[in-house]
Amino acid sequence: MNEVIGRGATRIALRVSRDRNRRLLADLLADHDVVDITDTVPGGTDLCIVDDRGLTRIATALTDWKHDQQPTYAPVLLLSESSRTNPWKRYGGRLGEQIDAIQPIPAPKMAIRTRVESLLETRRYSEELASERQLVEQIFDTSPIAKVVLDADGNIVRANQRAEDVLGLRRSELSERSYDSPEWRIIDENGDPIPSDDLPFSRVMRSGEPVYGYEHGIERLDGDRAWLSINMGPILDENGEIDYLVSSIEDVTERKRLERELRESDELHRATLSNIMDTVFITDDAGRFTYICPNVHFIFGYTADEVREMGTVEALLGEDPAPDGVADGETAENIDWQVTDSEGEEHILLVTVTSVSIQDGSRLYSARDVTDLVESERRLELERERLETVVSNAPLILSAVDSDGTITLSKGKQLEQIGLEPGELVGKSVEDAFGDVPEILDNVERALDGEEFWTETRIGDRYLQAWHQPVFEDGDVAHVIVVAQDITDRKRQEERFQAFVEGSSDIITVLGSGGVVEYVSPSVERILGYDPDELVGENAFDIIHPEDRDDLVAGFAELSREDGETFTKRYRTRHADGSWRWTESRTTKRPDMAQGRYVVNTRDVTEQVDVERKLRRTEQSRSLALKVSQAGVWEWNLETDEVIWNEAMEALFGINPDTFEGTYEAFADRLHPEDLPDVEAAIEQSIEQDEPFHTSFRIVRDDGVERWVEARGKVVSDGAGAPERMLGVNVDITERKERERELEQYETIVETAADPIYVLDDDGQVTLVNEAFTAAVGLAKSEITGEKVTTLLDRDDVEASLVRVEELSEGAGSHETLEVSVSTPEGQRQYEVNITPITGAEDGVSGTVGVAREVTDLREHERQLRRTQRAIEASGHAIYITDPDGVIEYVNPAFEEITGYAREEVIGNTPQLLSSGELPETHYAELWATIKSGDIWDEEIVNERKDGGQYHAAQTIAPIMDENSRIEGFVAIQTDITDHKDRLQQLRVMDRVLRHNLHNDMNVIRGFAEIVRQEAEDPVSNYGKQIVEHSDHLLNLTDKQRKITEVLSSEPHRESVDAVSTVQRTVEMISKNYPDARIDLDLPEEATVSATDGLGQAIEELVSNAITHTDREVPDVAIQVTNDVETVQIRIADTGPGIPEMDRRVVLGKHEVEQLYHGTGLGLWLVSWIIRRSNGSLWFEENEPRGSVVVITLRKPTDATNGLS
Repeated sequence: MNEVIGRGATRIALRVSRDRNRRLLADLLADHDVVDITDTVPGGTDLCIVDDRGLTRIATALTDWKHDQQPTYAPVLLLSESSRTNPWKRYGGRLGEQIDAIQPIPAPKMAIRTRVESLLETRRYSEELASERQLVEQIFDTSPIAKVVLDADGNIVRANQRAEDVLGLRRSELSERSYDSPEWRIIDENGDPIPSDDLPFSRVMRSGEPVYGYEHGIERLDGDRAWLSINMGPILDENGEIDYLVSSIEDVTERKRLERELRESDELHRATLSNIMDTVFITDDAGRFTYICPNVHFIFGYTADEVREMGTVEALLGEDPAPDGVADGETAENIDWQVTDSEGEEHILLVTVTSVSIQDGSRLYSARDVTDLVESERRLELERERLETVVSNAPLILSAVDSDGTITLSKGKQLEQIGLEPGELVGKSVEDAFGDVPEILDNVERALDGEEFWTETRIGDRYLQAWHQPVFEDGDVAHVIVVAQDITDRKRQEERFQAFVEGSSDIITVLGSGGVVEYVSPSVERILGYDPDELVGENAFDIIHPEDRDDLVAGFAELSREDGETFTKRYRTRHADGSWRWTESRTTKRPDMAQGRYVVNTRDVTEQVDVERKLRRTEQSRSLALKVSQAGVWEWNLETDEVIWNEAMEALFGINPDTFEGTYEAFADRLHPEDLPDVEAAIEQSIEQDEPFHTSFRIVRDDGVERWVEARGKVVSDGAGAPERMLGVNVDITERKERERELEQYETIVETAADPIYVLDDDGQVTLVNEAFTAAVGLAKSEITGEKVTTLLDRDDVEASLVRVEELSEGAGSHETLEVSVSTPEGQRQYEVNITPITGAEDGVSGTVGVAREVTDLREHERQLRRTQRAIEASGHAIYITDPDGVIEYVNPAFEEITGYAREEVIGNTPQLLSSGELPETHYAELWATIKSGDIWDEEIVNERKDGGQYHAAQTIAPIMDENSRIEGFVAIQTDITDHKDRLQQLRVMDRVLRHNLHNDMNVIRGFAEIVRQEAEDPVSNYGKQIVEHSDHLLNLTDKQRKITEVLSSEPHRESVDAVSTVQRTVEMISKNYPDARIDLDLPEEATVSATDGLGQAIEELVSNAITHTDREVPDVAIQVTNDVETVQIRIADTGPGIPEMDRRVVLGKHEVEQLYHGTGLGLWLVSWIIRRSNGSLWFEENEPRGSVVVITLRKPTDATNGLS
């Protein structure tokens, strides 16, 4: 007797010996009806659970039970003691025959419960499949659509009743007959036999995919010819091979005849309309709509019916763009108009209004949505201004040289460092501009040869580091971009670092290069039966099914290009017992792992795949079987006036099933009043002349909707030859009628379209062009029509388009977009052309339709934008761009290198990410106030890298303005000056220490030397005197060196200075020290310059130097100040022996300061640095008849020069 240990809705039968296992199952299966198995499996059992001993004793009973349950899935779960031999190796051969799953025990309750619920769920799916199968068979036999089932050899094994009528043979005659039997001829539209390989059966067998809507003719045994529409799909067996094919067959003979009449003109105009980017509507004189193009929803978001309900053009557009109308034959073109669509979005339109007389209307409106075009042009301009702001404010030099060696671009703040103005060199050749620097000429030649490289070059006293980037067009170097930065005070590089992390999942695998297993988790033994240690060092792809391996390898290759990305794949993996298991893996390439290493998480999905495959087969069968005909069938008894309709007929008239009144009057009441007389006349003629009945008319459905109907029928007479009944079918032809009406509008729409449109025949001759096309090429229609398209387009463009048309005709797509060059009155212009083949002719493609849009200016904008973008990406300065709230939107590669942050880590953050905490909050408040007012902010800052280290940077922040001068963001440019700061700090310390010690020691030496000079006798006294003089000279040099160090170590800040008052104050002070010197002044009333506060010191040094080094009895110095338009010149002349050539060369940067240089010109060197930092120039002239002239030139102040460092 079966022992019940649990009670529930699902019955589970047990054969388990151990008490502990029975107690465990009693707890887990408390919600189920659980019984024991004796000799046979109890009836109503949904799942059997057995242990090792039970499997041996009732193996035959389990096999019988599984056989009796077919085709329903009958699962058996084996509980196997884990201490025994590997259960998968021991029982693997019985999987699918006597057992369906193995559960090692002991095991967690959750694992056993999950396994039991999974098997019961599969059982439920199987029962649903059996129920579905019965439903499909019932639907097949009763379907009003002809249905046949073919075996894999193409023989008909089953057909329904409707198939007899369509194919002209009884079901018994159809059975075992081949689909392409020679007893009936299967033909194409030309009447030619269709090869067997091209029939639906052959196509499905080749591809394994369903075929829908395949149409062919058939000559039946009775001699009649019919046209059939075939839907055919495969039914797969357990191995995924085609077992049977199900076909639905519909008689479409009449429809084919009608479609043939409309096809050629319909296809031509449909191809044209599908490419028109305008929407069209027609109104009467009162502005009421009489026609609305179906594509109106693309712009307005409303359907044509919704727009029609609005009533007038004012309701759609807000007001009429042409309120005063348009004269006959006139057109109001390209009216700018703004509208709001159904979602509240605004659109910018170009509206053209034309006077017409079609579709009961008088005005044709053609509207083109140019919102995206206007927005694109605006963005391009904003991007250009943004990039211009970046380049103009970047502390670098950006240049471009064309292939002839002519400079086409010269920008950047650091141009002034080498004495140039932005744009000053544009138009000059590289040789004219830098002929005295041969290295620059060689670098440009290298870049023009296609080489990209870094160089360091010296220009004057400045060192520049430059990146040379050749830019190719059509395989040749079109120009070279050079991005240079001043590196006089900086030549060190940054450091980098990397990190590694791991992840985890079901089976966790770490793959190295080439797919070699570096680590796999122990769960691989439970799921796939492998020892983890045996897999390490093996290639993971070796256990992947050969049919899945290439796709999986390709996924890894694609993933290798993107750090942090993942991909999920489902594929078959070989189990250790040799079977194949379906697995699903999620693979990640983490950015913190070495190149070529991946983390793979894998799980077993075999049971899920099996269930999904069975569900797909059921869904395919049901989908193919449920297709039904939409034709209405009617019968009218002429004696009783009884009218019988089928359900399709009632649906056609909008009547609920079985509610039609059943009389001719009820039918007539539903006809449109204007069409009823014609219908009754056709019926009367059919009855009187005993001929077939055929007419079309409008009906008014019970819901008020009008539809067009085509009716066909015949009169059936009684035995005496008197008319007794009429039989027929009605078909809804509303869409065909609407298509016929729309065809009348196509030609007008094409002619009024704003885009140039042309039509070519299959020989490439122009057969049709619209007015926009003639306007674009500047020729009349008569000059274009009949000509070859090669007279208008470049031959290479024509050949490329012919290749694409041929590919389209072979099924490579429905249309293609090409870019071509067109000869116009303004010269060659670029057009983007959408090409669509015309396929209406029976012999394939009969021509093409082209719709063009000019893109000449757009392509030029894009080219300029790409060139500037490449320059910024190549810059060695850190550049980032923020929105108006300071959120970072863009960083260049140099930013990543300097800060250590990856681009994705900073996008969306603020620059606060870099804050080192060294600057007070008031600093940031002043910064924001400056840049939000539209001004530029220059500063030196201390930032913090990602690794915590600090770096010093010279930073410039500038606002980015839109076309309305509103701030839409900010651009910041940073130059790393950390090395410069370190060296400067070291120099200051060394300067203070050396100067302090030197002064102290020299004062002691001088004191002792003075005592020697006063107390000793010659020649010792004379030695003391020489020591004193040399000590004074050395102390004087030390003081000048201190002044030079102060100048070099402080940031230069230029301000407005009156040169005249500065000269006057300096001369007054010098005159007190040198009362015998004669100093002549030639000064204007004022001469304001932009200079540092050291200008007076420089003038003092020059005048004092002229006085102390004169060999005349009375020193003679003349100072002249003169004003020019943009500059002020200060000339200081003396009559002394002249400045030594060595000192001049050192000051002018033409000679290095060497160990043998004694420094007699150290004061001149100080003057040189002060003038340079004032952004001025210094040179020497000979005074006539004797002496030297020092010339200083300084710029007059502007907003751009004052306050800059």
